[in-house]
Amino acid sequence: MPSRESVAVVILWTSLLVAIPNAWAQNGLPVYQVVQSGATAAQAQSLASTLGIPVESLSLSNGEAFYLDPSNFMWVPAVQVTDATIISNLTAGSKNDYPNIPLRFEQPDFNALGKWPIVNSNTALTTISSAFDKANLLPQFGAQVISHTMLNAYYSNEANVVMSNSAFLDTSVKYQFTTPGTVAPGYPIIGPGAQVQVTYGTNGGITRLHYAARSYSQGKMVAVISPGLASERVAHLFPGLNAQITPQLVYYAPPLSLGTVSNLIPWYACTGTGTVTNPITKKVSTINLTAPLIPATDDGAYVPSATLVANVVGGTQVVATVRATGGMAPYAYLWGGSSPSISSNTGSQISYLSEVRIQRPTLGVTQVSSQALMVSWVDPTAGFGLESSSSIAKPDWLPVTNPVQTANGVSSVLIGLNLAQPMSFRLRYLSQTVAETVMVTVTDANGVQAQASQSLQVQPMFQMPGTSVKGQISPKIAGIVDWGTESPYDPGLGNNDRVGWTSGMTAFGGGVQRFLWTGNLSWRWDFIEEPTGIDDSQVDNADIVFYVGHGNPEVITFTGTGNLYYPDAPHAWGNRDQEWMCFLSCDVLQFSDSAGNVWSRWGPNFDGLHVLTGFSSLAYAGTGFPGSFALNMLGFFVLPPHSIVNAWFSAANAHGTGTPAAMGPIGPGGVWDYGDYYWGKGPVGPTIRASQIRGWWYLN
Repeated sequence: MPSRESVAVVILWTSLLVAIPNAWAQNGLPVYQVVQSGATAAQAQSLASTLGIPVESLSLSNGEAFYLDPSNFMWVPAVQVTDATIISNLTAGSKNDYPNIPLRFEQPDFNALGKWPIVNSNTALTTISSAFDKANLLPQFGAQVISHTMLNAYYSNEANVVMSNSAFLDTSVKYQFTTPGTVAPGYPIIGPGAQVQVTYGTNGGITRLHYAARSYSQGKMVAVISPGLASERVAHLFPGLNAQITPQLVYYAPPLSLGTVSNLIPWYACTGTGTVTNPITKKVSTINLTAPLIPATDDGAYVPSATLVANVVGGTQVVATVRATGGMAPYAYLWGGSSPSISSNTGSQISYLSEVRIQRPTLGVTQVSSQALMVSWVDPTAGFGLESSSSIAKPDWLPVTNPVQTANGVSSVLIGLNLAQPMSFRLRYLSQTVAETVMVTVTDANGVQAQASQSLQVQPMFQMPGTSVKGQISPKIAGIVDWGTESPYDPGLGNNDRVGWTSGMTAFGGGVQRFLWTGNLSWRWDFIEEPTGIDDSQVDNADIVFYVGHGNPEVITFTGTGNLYYPDAPHAWGNRDQEWMCFLSCDVLQFSDSAGNVWSRWGPNFDGLHVLTGFSSLAYAGTGFPGSFALNMLGFFVLPPHSIVNAWFSAANAHGTGTPAAMGPIGPGGVWDYGDYYWGKGPVGPTIRASQIRGWWYLN
């Protein structure tokens, strides 16, 4: 079991950023000039040699050094399951989208779990510091902290004897970066360009190394905008959440892959809280908001500005141009709108057709009294109007003018009951124009961003679930590896993350893109079983689904519909095609909550789902994590594919996104899917149906 001292160290690491005071530097803050970016080849080789890392396995790109031992990183002792009956029963309910690699049947070794020595914290701190010093790579402005990844698991065997254990799987040395200052500890330096981490496995060797840091000298001072102004600038990113924003001054370090960075400027990390109300229980709960970053200065020498001009041509086509000035050229452009395909356009001009997703509503008629009917339907687009007719043979359809009530995405009308004549109802699409927001993010050579957006009224193009229009959802083809995306705050907060994920999956062989729903086109019903939802043709029609949005331990949120609470999708995930669900959202996989532990909250939604990944903490937006997760999972260049859990944890740590977490079921014979790879990248475990679940595992 973990020691009391180790637990205290973990708590220190998770709370360090929160403890830093958020002072507004009214007299300005310094710009830091880049002296060196990352490691040289000689420095990387020295570091590898000192730490016992095979030099040929160390990746070095733009000064960023990375190594991972896929066999031992977060390794858990396991034994093969050989019971023929158990294997036969599980195989009968499983599919294998890549038959060249047989399904793997293994169980965690509860007896061996935790009986190994983990590397002593003091030994790890001293050894790593010495190795960095020897390679002349001691991280500037960095302070060491220790953390551990912990596995919790329990399983009720065939004799109904409960076996459980928990153990640390590693010892990690991580560096927290802060600027020097007269009031210690200064301002945090965060982001993918300020990540230095070394992990020791239970084998006593280095299982992961990531070095992405720069050296700096202090430059000129820049004026800093007020926290209140920063709050105003990001408020539009949190629609419907009653956001209370708390900007915190930080320095954001872009990834080393952006090789043109010459300085760091102060930014605001806009953390905060929002509230959502469960429409059934009326319970109001707080959400820690996914934190966006904005420049903390308006100094045109360091911060670009974007001027957007957008128009509608022919009522349907959006045409937009952006002009960037300030900061440091050259500029990169990322576009956002109702048509996700526009994000592939990297130029300063865009032209596209606005899209609206239409799900044909189903009418429900209920007699609520002897004198009244309630007619209801689900219409997230609010584009349908109710009509009635008193004749069935020759209907004369007339609009129903009674008030329409809307609650949690359900529209309803109360109508007087007339028994003297027939009453027929239908919904007609009103063909009205809709509001379309076109947005562009301009990024300069230093990784500093400026955003501009404009709202227009357009006549949209319909997107009908079940069709293959513009690469959206298409009929399932057996044996095809596929993936889907839900990004309800896009364009806006989720735009960068969604593009990173879809680009990585597309470029490195993720298979068929089954669906891509953004903004108001992303619906809670995509996650809910029929007949209430449309899970079978959406989320459960793809092997892996990536969600980008806000949440807390009990809910994930949407803009086009009501929110998805943990009891809303019983036995919905995995009974058709899905194996893996991924939530980029704050706190969703926090272990304990007033509603219960993570297994009792999200576990009842499993019916074949192998693994659910997420975060147990605040999660930052726009760090580059989703693209890195996709590349880790699929493998790229000299780096082999990671298991899905390893890919998630490694990417989250590499980009400073938050504290990653994962969970999954344990089935008959103790079988689990902890070690799953993506289809074709390594072995995958069997499907464990809801009726076969005998326990759970949780990693954090």
